[in-house]
Formats: sequence, structure tokens, C-alpha cells
Amino acid sequence: MLWIKGIPGSGKSVVAAHLVEELTRSNLGAPVLYFFFRHIIDANHEPAALLRDWTDQILQYSAPLQEKFKNLIYNERTITRISMEDWWDNLRHAFDGLPGKVFCVADALDEMD
Repeated sequence: MLWIKGIPGSGKSVVAAHLVEELTRSNLGAPVLYFFFRHIIDANHEPAALLRDWTDQILQYSAPLQEKFKNLIYNERTITRISMEDWWDNLRHAFDGLPGKVFCVADALDEMD
């Protein structure tokens, strides 16, 4: 885990964005999941938003998770009714099914509700 701490406006988000680019470039084929909390965007300041975005980003790497969400859609269950615990479980299972590393970057945790 890398934790970057600094005062507002010191460039932490720029470093996080560069980190995402560098991890993607230097780890070809490895998933690089990222989320930038933004209090000014209503949908981007809750923990569930991070989990939904990371799940969306990992879907292309996880056929079992794709199948699970196809079944949810088929059974007309909306993603808004999925619990936080289930979101985490889905991510963990997707990660467990991958052969290599998964990189996760979350920026501006202090802007999370």
C-alpha cells in the first residue's frame, strides 16, 4: 500500500493519475483499477461508487463475474440493491480468479462520505 498525504492542492491527484498511467504502461495485461473521489460530483463521494467503478473495470478480466451480473440483470435485480458486503465479495472473487497482480488506486479518500 502506498499512501500519499499532503495539503489540498499539493498535487496528490496528479500523482495518482500518473501512477495509474505508469502502472498500466509497465504492467501490460494486469488490471489497474482506479477511482477518484470528488465531493462536487454527487455520485462520486460514497464508498459504493468506488466499489461499483472497480467492479465495472474488473469485469473485462473476470468471466465468472460477468456471468454473475448477467444473471442479476436477467432476474431484474438492480445494482442499487446490492449490499456493500456483496460488492466487496464480488471484487474479492474476481481478484482470486486472476493469475497475476491487480493494482487498485483510490484518490481523495478524505472526500468520501
